[in-house]
Amino acid sequence: MKSNRIGAAGKFLLLLGQERRAHNALLAKGNDESATTAPIQILKKLIANLLAKVTSRLLTRLRNGVPQNLTREEIRAAQITFAQFGEDMAVLRWVDGLKMIPQIYVDVGCYHPIHFSNTLLLHKRDWKGVNVDLNKSRITEFERLRPGDYNVLAAVSSSERELKIFEYDLGSTDRLGEVHEEKPESRIPGEKLTGTRLVKTRALNSILQSCPWPVGQIGYLNIDCEGHDLEVLKGLDLDRYQPAIITIEAFLEEERHAVFDHLIAREYEHKETIYGTLLFVKTPMEEK
Repeated sequence: MKSNRIGAAGKFLLLLGQERRAHNALLAKGNDESATTAPIQILKKLIANLLAKVTSRLLTRLRNGVPQNLTREEIRAAQITFAQFGEDMAVLRWVDGLKMIPQIYVDVGCYHPIHFSNTLLLHKRDWKGVNVDLNKSRITEFERLRPGDYNVLAAVSSSERELKIFEYDLGSTDRLGEVHEEKPESRIPGEKLTGTRLVKTRALNSILQSCPWPVGQIGYLNIDCEGHDLEVLKGLDLDRYQPAIITIEAFLEEERHAVFDHLIAREYEHKETIYGTLLFVKTPMEEK
């Protein structure tokens, strides 16, 4: 039984036939100028349509068979995001709107260089980064995929002290708690505790001071530390490093109030909330 489906080459020939008939119609009407430029425009349109079809097929294969039937205009208008809830797109909007922003990012609780990454788009723009996580396998991935960044295995808090790491089966919500904490529940309901271990924490100031290249003002700071976020922020000298943009996770009402109090008192403005992430921008000098 013969199939009625035609391939990309067949569709290309059909389009070519349609455009050739239109071209012949222009010639028949005596429109010499349009007929002269028409072949170039026809060729451009045909190539663009063919490339769109090929690109859609390649994207479908790369996305494990999930259909990506996009037109040329849809491909041109598409925006790429790697963050869990589009936080990276929000950050880029502010990066593009600010003047003279330092191309340095600091990501505490960096998790993965690709999946759920708030900083990959900046990395693709040739920004330099400091990536910190308490999980060794995650930092190994950053060493592999971002060898030019400063990748640090560390548990971060407001100061150097002994805390306990709670590890869970999903591996994405490991968190810090007090040594004598009696409530090992994950922030995700139903996630099972798989182990605990003691660790000596470091302050973010200390990590930045040990960076092999100088860190002056920070362009973008991201903190995602499963309820320990404000403690991480308190370990950074905001007067010295003055991050232009800050995103920090705060799901609970008391967490949000505490973050607001800390940052607004230090001349930051809350600009957006993306799911459980708060986005702040440093108040410009002329507005103070």
